[in-house]
This record gives sequence, C-alpha cells and structure tokens, in this order.
Amino acid sequence: MSISIKLPRALVERLRRVSEAHGVSIVELIIDKLSEEVDPESRAEAYWEMAEEYLREAGEELYRGDLKQASEKIWGLRH
Repeated sequence: MSISIKLPRALVERLRRVSEAHGVSIVELIIDKLSEEVDPESRAEAYWEMAEEYLREAGEELYRGDLKQASEKIWGLRH
C-alpha cells in the first residue's frame, strides 16, 4: 500500500538535501528514521515494498525505451 502526503515545500527541500547528502531517496530516509521506532519485520516490509515499486517503475521505463531512467530506478534498489 502506498499513500500520498502533502508536505510544506521547505520541508520537502530539507528532506531532499538530507537524502542527497546520505545518498538515499527521500522515501528511504523517512523509512530509516521511522524504522528506529518499529520492529524489524515492519522495517523489512517497508523496504520490500519500496524495492517492488522501484522494479515496477524500472519496467515501465524499459517499456518506454528510456534506459537511463530504468537504470536509475534499478540503481535506487542498491541504496
């Protein structure tokens, strides 16, 4: 399951800077921070869902013929 959350622009920009500094996506940054509060099974589930989403997006990019974007999605699985 995924949801959309509206955040103030300044907060999104801060999250973007911090995530880039750590070499992770904003979603990964949030999961890492929140996972300190949850059990290992919930954390593993969150990472699994994120990986599935990256794979789905990479497949869509490959279908469209955008190899650069597809490879970036796959690269996201490594971080």
